[in-house]
Amino acid sequence: MLMQNTGPEQLKGEELEAVRQVLTHMSKRLKGIKHLRARYEQRQHSMLLEKPLVSHGRMHLRSKPGCLVLELEQPRRVIVRSDETSHQIYYPEKKRAERYLFESNELTKALLSIFTAKIAAIEDAFVPVSIAVGEEDSILGFRPRDKRVRLSLDRLRLTVRNKDAVLVGVSYSNADGEEVVINLSKVELDPKDQKGSKVFDRPLPEDVTVVVSEAD
Repeated sequence: MLMQNTGPEQLKGEELEAVRQVLTHMSKRLKGIKHLRARYEQRQHSMLLEKPLVSHGRMHLRSKPGCLVLELEQPRRVIVRSDETSHQIYYPEKKRAERYLFESNELTKALLSIFTAKIAAIEDAFVPVSIAVGEEDSILGFRPRDKRVRLSLDRLRLTVRNKDAVLVGVSYSNADGEEVVINLSKVELDPKDQKGSKVFDRPLPEDVTVVVSEAD
C-alpha cells in the first residue's frame, strides 16, 4: 500500500493530485470510446440479509447519450436499462417491464459521469475523499455533491487497474448501510461484434406489458 486516506473530507495536496492522475490515465484510455462491454458480478449487502444477493451477467456503458444496460443471466434473466431520464426493468420470462420516468435521474447521471473523457465531469458530480494505491489496483473514494444523489448513494468507490488504467470495479453504499459491489472482467472497449443500437436502443417486444410510473 503506497498511499491511503479514508477520511470524510475532500482530499487536498498530493492525495488529490494522485486521484486526478489516476482519473487522467483512465480518461485517456476512454477518450473517443463509445461503448464499453464487460462481464460483471454484483453482490448486494444488507443488514437485513444473512447472505449477500449475488447476480452476474454482462454490462454495457454508452458515453453519448449516456446509458447503462445490465443483462442479468443469474439468478434469473432480467434486462435493466438506465439513462438520465428513465430506469427500466424488463423481465423477458414474464413478458413484463417496469419503467420509471424522471425529470432528471440524478443517480444514473452521477454514475455515468465516470464513463467520460473529462475529469471535470467526475469532479462536478463527486468530491474525492480517499485513495489507496496498491501494486495492482488503485481504489478511489468519492462522495456525491448533490444531496438528492446522497439519498441513494452515500459513498462511491472505483477500482482502477494500474497497468492499463481500466476500470475493474465499482462499489457504492447508502446511508442505511446497504452496499453494492460490482466486479468487472473481460472489459472490452468498442467491441466490434456488436452494434450499440442493438443493446441500448432496442425496442421491447410487442407482447410485453409495460407499467410506467412517474418518479419523484
